[in-house]
Parts: sequence; C-alpha cells; structure tokens
Amino acid sequence: MKITKIIKNCTFTKYEYDTGAVITEFSDMIIYYYNGNRIVLDRHLNIFTHENNKKMGVLNIPDFTEAEEDELFQYSLLYAEWEELLCIQKIIRRLIKDI
Repeated sequence: MKITKIIKNCTFTKYEYDTGAVITEFSDMIIYYYNGNRIVLDRHLNIFTHENNKKMGVLNIPDFTEAEEDELFQYSLLYAEWEELLCIQKIIRRLIKDI
C-alpha cells in the first residue's frame, strides 16, 4: 500500500492509498476503512476494534504487532483474517511513530 493523497485540516488527517483504502487520523482515534472493513485504534485506551459490515458487529481485537510468534500462531487459529489485520495494525503504528 502506497499513500497517494494526504488531506489535512484542523480536526483530522486523511491518508488515501493506491488500493482504495483510507486511514483517517483524529486526536483520539485512527480509523482504517476499506471494502467494508473498519479497524479503529482508540488512542487513549490503546485498543483495536474491528467491524465488518458484511459479517459481524464490532469486536475488540488483540494488538497483533505486540504478539510473540507463539501468540501469533494461536491467533491464526482464532482469527481468519489475522495476517491482514496485522498489516493494517503495523501501518497504523507506523503513522503514530511518524507523528
């Protein structure tokens, strides 16, 4: 995923990617949205949530970026999309570090 456009204003920064994905950064949360999937990082609580408007409601998900290899294996049994979620969480974490 490569950033194609950045839109900044006084309340948020929006990053548009070549895949069509969008990440919107607010002071209290960062929201990733693409193809019906919405991943939100609550910056105050440091908690990720995942919402897929086709399959389920809102679920708290672990921070895969902080997991050890054995934990990732266990998560792979519980979360079918764990690799995609891990990639998204890494992008969000990278944005936080770059700020």
